[in-house]
Amino acid sequence: MLERLYELRAAVQAFCWRHSAQAQRAGGLHMAQTDWPLIHILCHFLGPFDDPTKLVSGTDASISQAIPLICLLEKKLLSLVQQYEGEETGQALAHSLLQTLRGNRQIAEIRTQEHYVLATYVDPRFKNNMASFVPEGEGGLHHWTQRLIDEVAENIRDVQDHGTSQRQTQQQRKGSASDRGRSLWDSLELYYPLP
Repeated sequence: MLERLYELRAAVQAFCWRHSAQAQRAGGLHMAQTDWPLIHILCHFLGPFDDPTKLVSGTDASISQAIPLICLLEKKLLSLVQQYEGEETGQALAHSLLQTLRGNRQIAEIRTQEHYVLATYVDPRFKNNMASFVPEGEGGLHHWTQRLIDEVAENIRDVQDHGTSQRQTQQQRKGSASDRGRSLWDSLELYYPLP
């Protein structure tokens, strides 16, 4: 919307010029010629937020995209800091946005919460860039690799335990193994299922 305003600046400026005395008397909006460079800079700075906003608003958005999008946004803001070096307004705005992004407690927590990191880790779109997304410290990528292995192993055990308990329940409904004339080996299969 701000981009469209900037594109139509000639028409807006002409309207403001024609109605400037009336707008000033009424305390209304008055666009000065010096406002346009600031609006242009704002459009440039808000651009990097557009793609991530569209991605997380899509129907196929997932939590695995959160950390990569935060990292992408941070890189884009860092490039804007470098791009506007020497220009007071642009650099101040870039630094402000970057510090706000880095200082936001909720965003910082997303980057370190296990379910976000592991979701990003298992998403095939990010497998080659995982080292750049993983929070540093605590062993970095090695730590998260081990956490993923542990989580998968725990889920496998849970599934096996659930399957075993279901078989035991079914057997109890049918009667004990000795009642049905089953051998010792058949009974052991209930407690120690073969892979």
